[in-house]
Amino acid sequence: MHTETSHILFPDCKLIIELYRGNIEVSDILNLKKESSKDSNYHSDFSVIMDFRNANIIGGSQEIYEYSQRIQEMPKILGKRFVAVLTSKPNEVVVATLFDLFNRNLPITSKVFSTQQASIKWLSGVNSSLRSCQKHHNEIKKILENHGSLSL
Repeated sequence: MHTETSHILFPDCKLIIELYRGNIEVSDILNLKKESSKDSNYHSDFSVIMDFRNANIIGGSQEIYEYSQRIQEMPKILGKRFVAVLTSKPNEVVVATLFDLFNRNLPITSKVFSTQQASIKWLSGVNSSLRSCQKHHNEIKKILENHGSLSL
C-alpha cells in the first residue's frame, strides 16, 4: 500500500495539520515532523492535529518507544504543545495511548479523537490562537473532512 504524508501550517492559528495515508511507520511520522520544521512559519509550540484515519500504523510498543526517544533528540521539533490524534481504528487508539504513555516526560499533551469536530473543539479550548482564528476554521474543517472521507 502506498504511503502518503503531508502537513499544512496555519501560523495565525498556531496549528499544524498532519495528514497520513497508507501504511505508516514511525520513521514516516518523524520525517514529516522534520519536513514541517523546515517551514519558515513553523514553531515547536504550535498545536498539532495528527490525522491517522486513512492510515495503517505499522509497529507496536517498541517502535512507539523508539519514537519518543528519537523525538527528544530533536529540539527544533520538541516543544510544549497540544496534540489531537484523529483515529478510526482500534489499533490506532492503542498506538496513540502508547504514544501518550511513553511521552509523559515530554512537554506534550495529547488526546485521541474519532471526529475532527471534537479535536478542533478540544484544541480551541487549550490554544487561544486557534480559538480566535475564525478566518481559517472553515478551511481547517474542510481539510479534515476531505481527508476523513477518503478510503484506503
